[in-house]
Amino acid sequence: DGASIPVSDVPESQMAARDTIATVAAETGATVLDLASLQCAGGVCGSFSGDTALYMDDIHISVAFAESLIPAFSEAIGPANR
Repeated sequence: DGASIPVSDVPESQMAARDTIATVAAETGATVLDLASLQCAGGVCGSFSGDTALYMDDIHISVAFAESLIPAFSEAIGPANR
């Protein structure tokens, strides 16, 4: 099953980066696609979702997980951009 941690225990450095991204988006009018609900379902960040490994190392998501995010990106982009 791999390791898992509560989203509340996500390192402070990641939270600072998320805050910076939100600030820049607000200032520029950019849209941020927040994938936390897909990465940390139910408030728990795990290393696996079912049989799918979410990470290939400490900081990079796996190809299989990246491919599973295609529907979320497609929905965010919208039908005009497909």
